[in-house]
Amino acid sequence: MNRVFLSYSHKDASDVAEFLYTRLMGAGYAVFKDDHSLTLGSSFPTELSKALGDHNYFLVLLTTAALESNWVRDEIDMAIVAELNIIPIVLEDIEIPLYLKKRHCLMMKERTNDWEALHKLVNDLGDGKNIPRVYNMSGRKDFEVKGILILGHSEFVLADLKDPSSMANIAESMAEKALPYIERAGAGIVPPGHSALACSILAHLLGTRGQMPRLFYTHKPGPDNFCINSEVYVALQDMRDAGFEYRSQNPK
Repeated sequence: MNRVFLSYSHKDASDVAEFLYTRLMGAGYAVFKDDHSLTLGSSFPTELSKALGDHNYFLVLLTTAALESNWVRDEIDMAIVAELNIIPIVLEDIEIPLYLKKRHCLMMKERTNDWEALHKLVNDLGDGKNIPRVYNMSGRKDFEVKGILILGHSEFVLADLKDPSSMANIAESMAEKALPYIERAGAGIVPPGHSALACSILAHLLGTRGQMPRLFYTHKPGPDNFCINSEVYVALQDMRDAGFEYRSQNPK
């Protein structure tokens, strides 16, 4: 399993660190993040040194506070000694220090809104290109994610179910928001729960692209939480192609 160590300053990068932790864990990586991984009463230097020795990738979030932090610099030094794959992630306009300048940096200046940077990051982590990308259109975020990289979420939208034009307008708007994720990252989608809205979105995507994304859906593998995972999806494009083949072999 690929293991990722997150180094950052709590002063100005906690939001991005938590964003990366959540998305990478859902994608199947083992991620070390101090406030999730350190037990109460543990020795910071001892545990950090041990963790760094167990990980493949070292992601350092570069901000003004990070460059002023002795802790972050110590973690970078240990990562260099351990010969980890060090990936500097630049979150703001700063002067990159000489000891990191020779490394290819990832620009992520839109922070938690920079889904394309997240997509690129995972592409460069071990086997990352094989992890399915998904855009979540369900309006829900309270499900477990297994082996999938969530690139973005749409907010819950309430359509007027008595008004077909309301349904059509919302479907068109949601489909257009999903298009960049589908076209640039090959993302599948988690559809909204209302069947008419979901079908309208898929119809718009088919009309726009001539292709259909993979459709991932929430399910309950056990009695408690809903889940989406990399193995439970409908290959809509394959079903569409099968329909065309049937039609060609069974003309009226």
